[in-house]
Amino acid sequence: MRRIGFFGLIALANSLAAALPPFHQSVKEMQALLSDPEFQDLFGSAEAISEIVRTEDGYEVATRTKRMRVDIRYRSLGRPGPVPFSFSFHEPVENSR
Repeated sequence: MRRIGFFGLIALANSLAAALPPFHQSVKEMQALLSDPEFQDLFGSAEAISEIVRTEDGYEVATRTKRMRVDIRYRSLGRPGPVPFSFSFHEPVENSR
């Protein structure tokens, strides 16, 4: 009985340690977004990014002259840990703000 409890406790500790807090999940998402080759091709590199806003469906990224919506799709893991995701990019539009 003691062995089962000990190994169960180790398994629980490992799964809790694998959980990624929301802050760290969002940092991982933004790093992946900014380094994504498709994002870089669509958005270009002529201007600095002035704003990244979390939306209901993903992110909105803006420069001085344009902005682009990026949808994020989460895949189910069925266990604690970092949530896998992928992006769907919209065409950049003129920034009217």
